[in-house]
Amino acid sequence: MVLLIGYTLGDKPMELSAGYRLHGTEAELEAIAPDPLAPFQTLLDRFGLRVRVGDMVGTFIPLARSTGDLGIDVLDGSDGTVSCFVGRVAGVAEASWVFAIDHLRYREGLRT
Repeated sequence: MVLLIGYTLGDKPMELSAGYRLHGTEAELEAIAPDPLAPFQTLLDRFGLRVRVGDMVGTFIPLARSTGDLGIDVLDGSDGTVSCFVGRVAGVAEASWVFAIDHLRYREGLRT
């Protein structure tokens, strides 16, 4: 199964920001296929790192807002990069879809 993460801005075409392969038995993959968030959660369960955005901590932070700096950090491991969408509107900083994947574990998982 291939999991693609993308976004749209206004009337512009969709842009892909990340892509991941999920391996499993046919039954495992069929079980998560109908729910669009289930493959993403499976990816986080297998390879996600804890991230901190302000005072929020988890493997996935759907949305965080602050009038100051958000301070986005990976808490676990050193082989992960934070993926998120950030912006500032009317003095409020926002970070959405914040997560990090352990790249070493992910690459090892692709080989098995």
